[in-house]
Amino acid sequence: MLFLIALHSQRRHMNVSCPSNAACPLPVSVNRSSSFGDCIIAVQRPTKFVVDFDNGLDEVDTGPSYRGPPIHTFSIFVNPRMVAPNQSDPDVIVIPAGEPVPTWIQPNKTLVFGPGEHRLQPSLVPKGKWPVYTLPSQVYVYIPVDAILYFAMVGRADETISIGGYGHLSGEEMPRCHFPYDDQRSRSSTDPANTTCDNNSPQGLTLVNVAAASVTGITFIDFPNHHMILGTNGNAKANCLYSTISNVKVFGWRANGDGLHVFGLWHVRDLFMRTQDDSMYMQFQSKAPPAGCAGTTFDGITTWNDANGAAFMLLGTTATLTNSVVVYARASWPWWSGACHFHKPCAGCRRAWCALCEKLAVPFDTM
Repeated sequence: MLFLIALHSQRRHMNVSCPSNAACPLPVSVNRSSSFGDCIIAVQRPTKFVVDFDNGLDEVDTGPSYRGPPIHTFSIFVNPRMVAPNQSDPDVIVIPAGEPVPTWIQPNKTLVFGPGEHRLQPSLVPKGKWPVYTLPSQVYVYIPVDAILYFAMVGRADETISIGGYGHLSGEEMPRCHFPYDDQRSRSSTDPANTTCDNNSPQGLTLVNVAAASVTGITFIDFPNHHMILGTNGNAKANCLYSTISNVKVFGWRANGDGLHVFGLWHVRDLFMRTQDDSMYMQFQSKAPPAGCAGTTFDGITTWNDANGAAFMLLGTTATLTNSVVVYARASWPWWSGACHFHKPCAGCRRAWCALCEKLAVPFDTM
């Protein structure tokens, strides 16, 4: 299959390369129609590549001290084809944009969010609280590419959660604080004017000890307190039951907007995470997996850290990381000792190791 991507730019130079200029064969060709502007990029098979204009991000530190003109970026994802549910099927429930979201759905149904913008009805968002939707168990929730949901989602203990589609979950409308609700704001002697608040806002997706989960394709946008914290229960671990997350993207520009943390046994693959804070905790539990379980696997992960944290946090038990790329890794805080790709948070933390780390591409000249 051949994908053609048309671009127009007034920049003098455009370079198409592997991230960090790694030596790897690229199934990508570029055809320019003029010295300024139009070009066609032909993608001949699934791959990862970076389009860079005038080496802007490689040669310029765009951290907190940057005072120059904006440096614009964009991302294009050639996703695997995903078949949308048949909306004429009696077991498919379609929610048009602007309509109330159902609070309970019978198991073995499919819930489809229609095109457009979705917000929770006021009855589901108490005063001073953030909009959070409790996912129905044993229901496939489908979010198409032309739908955007301005609320967070949570899955409860021992339930089976399934989410798919190339749609969007957005935290852009969520403040860290519940202004003007003073009861939600922190009060301390160091802040008598009460100008700050505790960041207790929800993650984009939180799974609390669920029995099993599948998350595919969703794009998370700018949640103020992490984007995904996903945990399965002890029964799943004891029986070597793996949950899956794949082809998910994260675009987060706020502090503490980490990308992904998983607990339990997971197969994690083909993720793109652009975050201000840590991209990913490779594992987060104190006990090794039972005999016969290989541990959590991470494959095809692409990370981009703008100002804080590390690409891969080593914390917990055995995990594998393969075929992954660090596009950029920047650090604005002195305790990070410059940009780092792997980081163990503290000497007193749980033991951490990577059972297998191979085929990784990281930049060595990152600022």
